[in-house]
Amino acid sequence: MKNSVFFNFLFLLLIKHKSKHIAIFIISILIVFLISSVLFISNSLKKEVFSTLDNQSDFIIQKTNNGKIFDTPISWVEDFSSINGVKNVQQRIYGLYYFMPENIYFTIVGVDLFEENTNKDIKELLSILNISDFLQKDSMLIGNGIKKIFDKYHYFDSYDFKLSNNELKEIKIFKELPIEANIVANDLIIMDINLAKEILNIKEDEATDIVLNVPNNLERQNVKDQLILKHSNTRILQKENLKKEYENMFNYK
Repeated sequence: MKNSVFFNFLFLLLIKHKSKHIAIFIISILIVFLISSVLFISNSLKKEVFSTLDNQSDFIIQKTNNGKIFDTPISWVEDFSSINGVKNVQQRIYGLYYFMPENIYFTIVGVDLFEENTNKDIKELLSILNISDFLQKDSMLIGNGIKKIFDKYHYFDSYDFKLSNNELKEIKIFKELPIEANIVANDLIIMDINLAKEILNIKEDEATDIVLNVPNNLERQNVKDQLILKHSNTRILQKENLKKEYENMFNYK
């Protein structure tokens, strides 16, 4: 009985001050909508980033000297392959290329098109590729963001990259990467691994870093120790630690 009296009183108040409560109701809906949108976008980005991380190798090894990172000798691939429990050791080539007219950087990734153990995300992007046609000329795949910038400056068919010796290297625009991959590939350029080395001024016998997998979780600490014993001047990034860092970053934001 008391509850029915209370609700009657409540509805009388709402009806009496209708305009006032409707405004509050609309503002509340807008606030809830905005918060829900932010959380939805944040969770989507987080899911995409962690999905990309899941497809990364278990260990990334970089060469260091006095805290600075340098290109890694390819000979390390053979050195690390001899460690028990290690699988899929390979070099990686990537780097930033400065595009002066827009004062921005493009990310260049070099891919060995005949490597079976290529990263799963890269493999999906390369599924649109006819390798024989791609290799007939110096070619590249470009993200949607880069395509828009190239079109703006009338680079419709090719782009001339400036090399370290100030010479120009013409690279054909083969195809645009799928629009669905924009979160990770909007500013991405994919090309043959040797061509990427030439553009990024990386020597033939060096790589940006070395990656490898260790299928048995229990062996990972032992493998990490073995990697340091092989070459002490290394920086070793483990996938689990990268995930924790990204998790902390997202929580902080």
